Amino acid sequence: MRALFALSIATTAGVIAGCTASLPAPTAEEVRTRYIEVALECEFGQCPDGAVLPAGPVSLAITGEPREDQVRAVTEAVGQWNTACTRFPITLDGPAVVPMEVIFWPQDDLDSVLEVYIEGNSGFFNYDWNALGEITAITVGIASELDGRQLRHFVLEEITQSLGLKNDVSDPNSIFDSGTSAHATYSQMDRQIISLHCSPNIIAGVKAAEVPLPQVQ
Repeated sequence: MRALFALSIATTAGVIAGCTASLPAPTAEEVRTRYIEVALECEFGQCPDGAVLPAGPVSLAITGEPREDQVRAVTEAVGQWNTACTRFPITLDGPAVVPMEVIFWPQDDLDSVLEVYIEGNSGFFNYDWNALGEITAITVGIASELDGRQLRHFVLEEITQSLGLKNDVSDPNSIFDSGTSAHATYSQMDRQIISLHCSPNIIAGVKAAEVPLPQVQ
């Protein structure tokens, strides 16, 4: 068994609160292509070969004494994830197979609470995985200076990516956007790729060529 790390990059260079209501529904091929980009490509750090999935249900705990708005942002993110993914539910401070620790900490000192961190990021995560490609433990670090929409965005993005959807893409309508958008809710495409990730058709270690066309909702 190996304890390794996956990384997520995010900055606070700007905020664009775009609207996704009028976007056409993604096709099955578009969802499959996006899933491969998000789940099976790796931009930063050492990543496993193939998809990684939580080893089971996730139990989230917030370290320290979080502000009320930070707790609300976490609770909202958990609710969005659980609505999109029933296979790997997140509970707050409950018994579960995979522990997730969320830490709100000054950005200039995030490297003291994350084993792997790249300077300048307002949100970052590390996860450990086993030889089967299963995530066994997660740590999410969020800059304590954030508030409002940026706080909600980074909490949702980092929690989501730490569950195996690790890579950024260029899509201003998506929570996974590598640019300056700061959405605090999943787009229709985001929900579709999370649904595929959490479907019984995806197993730990699956390669890009093995990802099936999903049934779009």
